[in-house]
Amino acid sequence: MPISQYIVGLSKLIFCNQRKYVKLFNQTLAMSLYKKLGLLEFKMISWKVRNGIKILRIALGIIFFWFGVLKFFHGLSPAEVLAIRTISKLTFGLISGNVCVYILATWETLIGLGLLTGFMLDFTLLLLYFQMAGTFLPMLFFPQEIFAHSIFIPTMEGQYIIKNLVLISAGIVIGSTVKGAGMIAGPGAEDLAKKYNSRFFIKQEEENAVLVNASTKSQI
Repeated sequence: MPISQYIVGLSKLIFCNQRKYVKLFNQTLAMSLYKKLGLLEFKMISWKVRNGIKILRIALGIIFFWFGVLKFFHGLSPAEVLAIRTISKLTFGLISGNVCVYILATWETLIGLGLLTGFMLDFTLLLLYFQMAGTFLPMLFFPQEIFAHSIFIPTMEGQYIIKNLVLISAGIVIGSTVKGAGMIAGPGAEDLAKKYNSRFFIKQEEENAVLVNASTKSQI
């Protein structure tokens, strides 16, 4: 074999092997990067699971405490006038404007403190639900000030009220963990959550508890 052909053949062999190894290296690098990104994502999700509810509770507490304290100072809260008119109409004018504001300010401040500290969270969330329900009353009492031309076009006051749907939802999420429930992350977490949160599972657990109680009483 002429040496030139030998060199050409060797060059082709080296080139083919080089492409093969480069491809293999790229695949290995991509796989390694994919695994690292997956691990990073799982760590981020785990952190959110561990801290998400607490962050939500504190953030909600800051909002209520902040807005509640503002209402103690006349003219600082943009919702003061609307709140006074709503409570006055709700109580048929039996409660004066200043008293209305101080009641609402105290109510919201207590909600904020309860959420921030986690103290008596059941009662705190009950106050939150009642207060949030009251914020929608202006839609019934003063619809002309809440909507402009159509119910699909809220005014600034209307937007201020409608955004409370987010606060209510946050309160419901926090309330779901009051008795020790929590979120979990990991393989099969979704299926496990569906199992334990299903109505069938809860009903089965209630039936089992009844049977256990009945068995205990019969033994006594």
